[in-house]
Amino acid sequence: MLRSTRLLVAGRALAAMTQTDLADAAGIAVSVLQAIEQGKSDPRLSTVVALLDALKAQGVELLTGSDSVAWGVYVVPGSPAAAGGTPQPEMAPPPQKKRRGRPPGKSKVEKR
Repeated sequence: MLRSTRLLVAGRALAAMTQTDLADAAGIAVSVLQAIEQGKSDPRLSTVVALLDALKAQGVELLTGSDSVAWGVYVVPGSPAAAGGTPQPEMAPPPQKKRRGRPPGKSKVEKR
């Protein structure tokens, strides 16, 4: 039922969920989700449904594909995922390079 683990990872990313967030929301162990995402596990139908429901609650749906729709990930307009999902912690700005030489406004030779 889960055609590609990449879709699951993409859906989780769009929902701004960590593996822990998604596993908790789906009621499964994080190790189970990790195994599914790495393609090391063939999940039961009930596990797939729980994962899809957890993503859908955040406004992200995995498309199963048909004659008119390709496989993919859909973000529901007006959902938490469409609004940018859960805010992520801000990253510290990159360190500033130290200037070499004299401070601005100082000349090499000071005249008296």
